This record gives sequence, C-alpha cells and structure tokens, in this order.
Amino acid sequence: MACVAALIVVITVLTVVGGAASAPAGAGTPTGPGITLGPDSVVVDAADRGEAIRVVAAPERVSSARALHCVFLDVPSIGAPLGSLWIPRRPVDAMLYQLWCWRGGDSSTAVAGTPRLVVYDRRDPVPGLIDAWDLAREASRRLLLPAPRLALSPAGDQVVGVDTWLALTSPTRLDPVTASVTLQAGAVWSTAIPRFSHVEWDLGDGTRLRCTTDIDRVFDPARPQAPPPACRHVYTTAAAARVVTARPVWTVDWRSSADPVARPYGTVSRAGSVTVAVIELQSLIR
Repeated sequence: MACVAALIVVITVLTVVGGAASAPAGAGTPTGPGITLGPDSVVVDAADRGEAIRVVAAPERVSSARALHCVFLDVPSIGAPLGSLWIPRRPVDAMLYQLWCWRGGDSSTAVAGTPRLVVYDRRDPVPGLIDAWDLAREASRRLLLPAPRLALSPAGDQVVGVDTWLALTSPTRLDPVTASVTLQAGAVWSTAIPRFSHVEWDLGDGTRLRCTTDIDRVFDPARPQAPPPACRHVYTTAAAARVVTARPVWTVDWRSSADPVARPYGTVSRAGSVTVAVIELQSLIR
C-alpha cells in the first residue's frame, strides 16, 4: 500500500475575499492527497511511494482552524458541473485538474477563484492563491534581529542633574545580505531586507528620545573630558526605580518574484529594558 508523506512549506496567512461556490452535497472534507495552506505553512501531501512534492522545505506548525485547504479533482465530463467528481488526486505535472480550495474544516464553500481548471505545475501548485505581499509580511516577521543590550553611563545608579549617556552594545547596523530573509512558495518568493534607522528611548520619567547618532558610544573613563554624545538625558528628580527602555528600529525593504526592485515595506523593532535608581547627591556645607 502506498504511504502518504507530507512536506511543510513556510508562508503567512492568506486572505481570500470575493464570491464563493458550493461543494457537492454530502461531499464532506476529502482525506486524499492535496495541498494545505495554513497561517504558518503549506503542506503538500503525496501518495506515490511516499514521495513528497517539494516546494520549499521548512517545517512549521499548521493551524487547521484558519488554514486554506486545496485539493486536485478529476475533470468532469462535458456538461457536468465542476466539483461533481469529488475524488482527490495526487497531481502529476502537466496534467489537467480542477482545483478546489476552502478555508478551515468546511469544504462546502469554495474560496473565490475556485473551483477552476488548472494544468498542474509543482513549481506553482496553487496558482494565484499565494501572494507575494503575504510572503513579504511573513519574511519581515521572521527577521533575526538582535535583542538590544543597554549600556548607561554612569553605570548603575543615575544622578540628578548629571548626563546619562545612552548607548547600545548590541549590533544594529546589520549586513543587509546576511540579515535578509527570503520565503518561497511555489513560483512566488519575497525577500525582506532590514536597514538600521534609529533607536527610540523611553527614560521612565515621561521623556522619550529618538537617537540616530552616537547610538553605541559608552563613557570611557580614560577620556573623562570627551564631549558628551548626542544621545543622552538628564534626570531632574530622584526616583527609587526608573524603567529605561530602548527600541532599535530597522526599516524593511522588500522585493519579490512580482517585482525584483526593492521597495519600502515598513519597520520592525526589538525592545529591551533595564531598571535604575535615580539618586540626588547632597553636598555637605560646614
């Protein structure tokens, strides 16, 4: 007996809007081989000696509640309506099938654009149902950006009326080539490319700063007379605890199989915090 294998391919949530069609009454949810597109993945099932139809290998969890499921059905005879032959098939390249897709566990309502006749191509198994923008959004979410490491000068307690130097010791200016993420599903691919923009600081006393220069400049005791950096703050009141938060921000460009020219997508950020006391030095007058 032929066994069934599955391959999982990473994509993001697909949003399909528009009109709908109805499956044959009593058809139920087919259990035969097909393709499942979920918010985290595309699953391609094969039933031919365990051979999987390879699109991109990247195992992820599948969420069936929001998944978009697709199957390939036999083509009905002339005059018969699409969906009348509810027999899922393992698709073979260059063969004609009717493609039927539905969302969640209810196969009674097809998504817009299906059922329709397609010539199967494993390089683009569900043509028109995978969007480059969706892949770009997921690629942006999967960027491996470093968590910020905060360095305040002076170290430890901060002092009322004295400059607090604000810096990050974690990397921010990443190599766009090695830091980029590309996702592919079928013939559709998208790449997200991060470029460092600035650091947003919340000093815990209602002050917020946006720093684009001197973001990694830490106080050097060997150079006590060095001019202060542009990224600094002066506390005016004492406090037992102030939560200081830094959020480095990267702008993201994206390019895709639909448009290989890099264009702005949006921004991504990471946040890190430290808690410090702010003390007031008392001078002793005799």
